[in-house]
Amino acid sequence: MLFLGTTFFSGSHTLDPPAVHVSPVTEIKLTNGTFDHLYVSKNSEETIESTHNEWNGDTLLSAPFDDSLDAGNSGFSLKNTDVMIVKCREKGSMDWITIHTKDINTIEDFKMLYFYRYARGNTDYEFMLSSTCNGIENSYITREVHSDFNGFFLVNQNNAIGTVYNLDGCDTTRTVSGEAVPLLNSQYAKVVSNGAYNYDTGTVTGVFLKTDTQDCMADLSGGIQLRKDFIDYLTDKTPKILKWDDGRIWMIQIVGTPTDTEEGHKDLRKITFQFAEIGDVRDPKSLYTNGLSPVGVEWW
Repeated sequence: MLFLGTTFFSGSHTLDPPAVHVSPVTEIKLTNGTFDHLYVSKNSEETIESTHNEWNGDTLLSAPFDDSLDAGNSGFSLKNTDVMIVKCREKGSMDWITIHTKDINTIEDFKMLYFYRYARGNTDYEFMLSSTCNGIENSYITREVHSDFNGFFLVNQNNAIGTVYNLDGCDTTRTVSGEAVPLLNSQYAKVVSNGAYNYDTGTVTGVFLKTDTQDCMADLSGGIQLRKDFIDYLTDKTPKILKWDDGRIWMIQIVGTPTDTEEGHKDLRKITFQFAEIGDVRDPKSLYTNGLSPVGVEWW
C-alpha cells in the first residue's frame, strides 16, 4: 500500500530523502563588503582556518584578492605552469595545430594578446588555451569562432593588407609533373611523371582605394601611400598567406613583377600580381620553415 509516496517502512530505502536535482554553480557574486579571500571546497567540514592559497583534493576555488579586485588563482597557476599554449583547428577536424606559445615566469606573463591571421573565410574554428608543466598539459578551455571577411587578404605574422574593390576572382592553374611520351606500336601515349611537385599558381587583381573611417569618403593621398606600401609588401621576397572570403587559402610567394595600372580613372589604381604555392597552410613545419610561425619543432 502506498500513502503519500510512503510504503510504511516496508522498502529498504523508504526513509531515504527524495532525489533532488542541484544545478551546478556557475557564478559567485560578492557585494557590500571587504574581502580578503574566497574559498570554495567540496568538504563541508573544512574549517575556516584552512582557507589559504594551498589547494587540496577538495578545493574547488581558492581566490585571494591580494589588495586588488583581481581575485583569482594566479599564484597557484604560476607554480603549475611553464608555458601557455594556443591551439586551433577547423570545426569537425581531429587535428589541433599549435599556433602560439608563451613562457610563463611571472603572474604578469598570463596577460596575453595574440592575433591569428591565418583563418580561412566563411569557416568555423575551435580554439584551445591550455597550460603545460614539465612538458605535460594541464587544464584547458575551448571556444568556437566563426571566421568571415570580404575580399582577399595577403598576410604574414605581423601584417594583413587586402581589398574588396574590383576583384578579378583569382584564377589559378594546377602545376603537376607529367609528360606524354609516344610509344612504338602503341595507339596511346605513356605519361611519365618524374617529379612529385603538385602546386597552384595564379593571378590576383584588385583596386586599392583607401577610405576615411569617419565619412567613408575616398582618401586620395592615403590611397597613394597604401598602394606604395602594398607594392613594397609584395616585393619583399618573403612567403605569405593569401586568403579569399570564399574559403580558399594558399601559402605563397610572389613571382614575376607586380603592376599598378589605371582603372578608368586616375585615382582608381589596380594592382596585379602572380603567385606560386610553396607549402601547406595546415602544416606547422611548413609554416615555421617559411617564417610564418614562431612555433618550433617541439610543438609539432
